[in-house]
Amino acid sequence: MTPERRIILSLGSNIEPRSHRLAAAIEAMHHDGAIRSIIVSDVYSTAPVGIRDQPDFLNCCLAGDTTLGPAEAVAYVKTLEQRLGRQHRQRWHEREIDVDVILLGDVVFSSQQVEIPHPRMHERRFVLVPACDIAPEARHPLLQASIRELCRICGDTSAVASLGPLTV
Repeated sequence: MTPERRIILSLGSNIEPRSHRLAAAIEAMHHDGAIRSIIVSDVYSTAPVGIRDQPDFLNCCLAGDTTLGPAEAVAYVKTLEQRLGRQHRQRWHEREIDVDVILLGDVVFSSQQVEIPHPRMHERRFVLVPACDIAPEARHPLLQASIRELCRICGDTSAVASLGPLTV
């Protein structure tokens, strides 16, 4: 049996109704039971990365306990995105809902589709700031630094504006 680990997910949406899409993803995770003891960060308004000519994102992070292994966790969040209506678009374009596995305990995993820990998490304030709300002491197993430390030294200067707790 797979041991229980702390999972941290990053959620984002920039297609209206953005806050409803985030809430639907969180509600689905509560209902599915694959992740237990869920806590959610505040919601943040952030500028898009890559293609700038699109609406701003709402981002938040979620932490909880799971027995899912790395491949199972990635498959779970990708299936969840599809259930919630994510459309396939070119990379960096608008997203109804985007859910990424940021950390899964101290797991280091790499496949053709995904890497855990997320390979660019330490470069992105829109991930680190909400993650710091809920798991500041969680450690990146490759960089040997806490979320709080990564947030403090992150070179990303993008605005990450708190909107407070998720409300719909």
